[in-house]
Amino acid sequence: ASQGRRLLQSVPPILRVARQAAQRHAVVTMLSTKFKTFSGVRPITSNIVRTTNETEENLLQLEIANPALILNGIASRYESPTRILMEYVDNSIDAASEKGILHPAKVDIVVDHKHKNVWIRDNCQGMSPEALTDLVCSIGESKKRGKAWVNGQFGFGIQSFRAAVKQMMVVSKTADDSAYFLKIDRNQLTGIQAPQNVEDVDIKEFKDLQTRLVNFHVDKSLILGGESGTTICLRGFDRVWFSSITAITIKNEIEKHFESLLSNPDLDIHVCEIGRAGSDLKCQAFNYDEIEGHHIKKRIFKSENPEESIEANIVVSSKVIRGKKARFFKNGRCIGNVSDVKSFMDVSKYKQGLWDHPSVCGYFEVDLEPAITRDEFTRTEKRTRIYKLMLEVEEELKQAVDEMLTVQADESFAELEDVLRKSITTVAREEKKAEKASEGTALDIKIEEESNLSTEEPEIPGNVEIVEDNQTYKTIKPKKTDEKDTEKVKKRPFEVRFVRSEADDAGDQRRSFTAGNTLFINIDHPDFKERVEADSKGRVRFGSRLASYLSNELASHYRMKIYKKRETPSDTLELFDELNNSKNQVETVLTRKISTLDRKLRSSNIQKKSELDN
Repeated sequence: ASQGRRLLQSVPPILRVARQAAQRHAVVTMLSTKFKTFSGVRPITSNIVRTTNETEENLLQLEIANPALILNGIASRYESPTRILMEYVDNSIDAASEKGILHPAKVDIVVDHKHKNVWIRDNCQGMSPEALTDLVCSIGESKKRGKAWVNGQFGFGIQSFRAAVKQMMVVSKTADDSAYFLKIDRNQLTGIQAPQNVEDVDIKEFKDLQTRLVNFHVDKSLILGGESGTTICLRGFDRVWFSSITAITIKNEIEKHFESLLSNPDLDIHVCEIGRAGSDLKCQAFNYDEIEGHHIKKRIFKSENPEESIEANIVVSSKVIRGKKARFFKNGRCIGNVSDVKSFMDVSKYKQGLWDHPSVCGYFEVDLEPAITRDEFTRTEKRTRIYKLMLEVEEELKQAVDEMLTVQADESFAELEDVLRKSITTVAREEKKAEKASEGTALDIKIEEESNLSTEEPEIPGNVEIVEDNQTYKTIKPKKTDEKDTEKVKKRPFEVRFVRSEADDAGDQRRSFTAGNTLFINIDHPDFKERVEADSKGRVRFGSRLASYLSNELASHYRMKIYKKRETPSDTLELFDELNNSKNQVETVLTRKISTLDRKLRSSNIQKKSELDN
């Protein structure tokens, strides 16, 4: 006990000496001590190390008492079983890559629901007994580090099974050696059996798998192709994790995670479920070229530093492509959604509002080192420079999204035009019925033939210019009108069209005006824009405030048209009463019709999304 007290009392001075030594010398802190043995794994030990460099000083060495506990803690960062499986598929692809060239590779993922196992098999270069030993003894010392063409850099991916699986079994064979077997239990720390020749060990489960694959198109051999490769069995998934594993969910994750690599014809990945017919699925690449919209497909770099660049393959489309939000890729592997990478969102001008927009899809290939969690990039000067390139793309992307939203808005406004025409026609018809006993007091519904914008041709192009009070307005593209609607046009009080203003000063704009028999309503006027709502993605929504605003415009021009045909009431109260009655009637009809239109537009967006999801 007295020795222990003396040791504790000596710790503060030792730490102080260590800090001083760090300031004077380049002190290397050992993160781990590697101890290789075929008989098991020895935990890292720690002692006070005495060194001599001009003066004798005490240095501390890190001690990890329970490496398995630490590894299980790191593995707990994984939140989905499919993400765990991607680590093993990733290792297979890395094994088929050499200096940036992907050699022909076949990868099979087999789901065994009966035993709650998942198998990952490849025909790549395989692992030697020494490499298998390193899986146990050299954790955190990835041999891929420093190789720009591969993805693994930390040496922890192979340990990801610990988050959800009781045991990992591996059979691997190189081209010039026998196949070797290794088994690692999740909580085992010592006594791990060294890699064994498969001829000296019973690998019954591996052999059983071969017979159970008889009804599938996948390779039945233990090692795909027979010459070299690796077969991994993740044995004994925890029930809560295994419940969401299917061939479809794995296929979807692979197509998302390795999207840009799947376009390479040398990479063949299949997923199947034992005992389930029709589950033999081939992973396919996604072709962005087939999407209609604004494409940003180019390499972006600074002329003074062409080696640092980003490869953009982004599309802005009116269609919503599920699971294809703008993402960051590194060496063909998905790092995550651009909108989820906090370091970039901190410098982005438009934030999630742009990068999370459902009309934006695609990816950026960037040469940045991901953090160990693979949901961020490590903080470096290079990251700062790459993000500046991203900000250049951001401006082009924002402009494309705004233009797309304008087109979508015009399509919705074209639908609203039709609603306004029908609403004013309904009100005029009701008033005529009420006043038919008094000849001439109601508006003659038949259209005026001297109209200079004849509604005999209802489809006025979207680029017609109208000049009013020295200001130029342009009509939006109208909704297509069928023959039945063309006949009904002849019975409307007037035609209704939306226009956009080219005036910079809002004070110079008109809310609405008539030309011949057509009422033009300015959708760029501040009073109109203030009453148009928008959803979280910028798509226009029509509500009661807009209905009230449009009712005033319609009713005012409607009464003015009537008063051109008969005497205007001399009594101000009577004039106000007639105008107010028309406004209330229009608002009653219009509010109902606008609500119906808004639901229709929303359901249309949902249906489009559902069709694309299917």
